[in-house]
Amino acid sequence: MPMIPPLDWHYNHDAPSVPIPMEEPMPNREHNLSAIGSALDAISWEWLNDNHPELAMAIELEVDRGATPYAIRRYVVQRTQRIELALRCEQAASHLVSVA
Repeated sequence: MPMIPPLDWHYNHDAPSVPIPMEEPMPNREHNLSAIGSALDAISWEWLNDNHPELAMAIELEVDRGATPYAIRRYVVQRTQRIELALRCEQAASHLVSVA
């Protein structure tokens, strides 16, 4: 019977029989990657402006009215069932909150 690893294990595709734990390899688990998060949020804002300007304007309006990025994501998922778009909208809203 094949070994079934725990859910927190990840297989190395080069050696599928050797599970690799998904633990943080660096000893410092407290490292803050907020600069990367901010850059990703800005990229999402730029992408929405370039590809869906009406949606970008609507998100900006709702953020100005007090909507949270999480609330915007939930609304987009419920309305469209498009998870990727909803995540992009949430990141764009996070960008707007951070520059306000």
